[in-house]
Amino acid sequence: MPIHCYLQPNLWAPNVSLTDREAHHLIHVLRVQPGDKVLCLDGEGRVAEATVSAVRRSAVTLDLGEPHWLPEPPIQITLAVAVPGQGKLD
Repeated sequence: MPIHCYLQPNLWAPNVSLTDREAHHLIHVLRVQPGDKVLCLDGEGRVAEATVSAVRRSAVTLDLGEPHWLPEPPIQITLAVAVPGQGKLD
């Protein structure tokens, strides 16, 4: 299963250094090593494959590949929720 990583839209560049939550998750939870492949997503439909080039104590450096845009899904989903009465939702 590929490793997925959220990359803020303003950080997209050929070489990206991640810190904070994403770096912590990649280093300590997923235990990435240099050479590992990561699929970067920006939450707006842009996706790119990246290679981990360096792992430090609190930062991960990624070499981003060519980004592309995901197509719009062919269907739309509407979700409806019935709220229970008399404060039962609390």
